Amino acid sequence: MRYLRPVVGMTVLAAVFGVWAMRLAPSFDTARGAATQQAALPGDADPAALERSALSAFTDFARLEARFDLAFLAYYHDKAAIHLHRLLPDGGAETLDYGRAGWAGLQKHWYADGAGRIAEDAGPAYSQLHTRVEGNLVIIEGRRRVEAENHTGSYKVVMVQTAGGGWKIIEEWIESQL
Repeated sequence: MRYLRPVVGMTVLAAVFGVWAMRLAPSFDTARGAATQQAALPGDADPAALERSALSAFTDFARLEARFDLAFLAYYHDKAAIHLHRLLPDGGAETLDYGRAGWAGLQKHWYADGAGRIAEDAGPAYSQLHTRVEGNLVIIEGRRRVEAENHTGSYKVVMVQTAGGGWKIIEEWIESQL
């Protein structure tokens, strides 16, 4: 019993530190997002082909994320902005804004035990996806289900094509529930 107190105390301190780090992460990183992307599509661009290509890249991203594989972080643009809208148990809500570095740090913390988590719960699952082209961006909207939260919420991601023809997430809106 005398060894239980220090263990409980350290657990509480670790939890407090974790919440503190998540709250401050946005202040350590600047979220810039889609506002940094102002170019128009070339005149010969096929919007439907761009939508299919961006959706294919997003599907690869989602597959990695669902497997708790941190390689999904490579899909985020250096100037990415991530907006995490959390529904709170008391009925309130809060939105936390992250840049790529802050979001990556948080994901590395959450996904640190990836192999163990696969057995416990499923990663996010996306459904009802639809796409549209705006300027040089492809916007994908739909629903995002997280079994551990027992919640399905709205989801939106903005993707930009890289000079090499690949796709990166430049802005993302996620709804989650605590």
